[in-house]
Amino acid sequence: MRHFTSNLVVRGDGERAHSECYVLAITGTPGNMSHTPGFYDDELVKQDGRWLLRSRRLSLDVPQD
Repeated sequence: MRHFTSNLVVRGDGERAHSECYVLAITGTPGNMSHTPGFYDDELVKQDGRWLLRSRRLSLDVPQD
């Protein structure tokens, strides 16, 4: 599996932050690969001098039939 993120935007202050980015997951075996695009919406907090992921929402771009 390969996992790529792009167009990362982070906004926040010294204790809390919000980030958004596009994601592309590539899974499968050579000749049988699947590409799944989506969007991450994250909340981060600073604890003991380290930034930690508090929550992550993933919205997948699934084709609508």
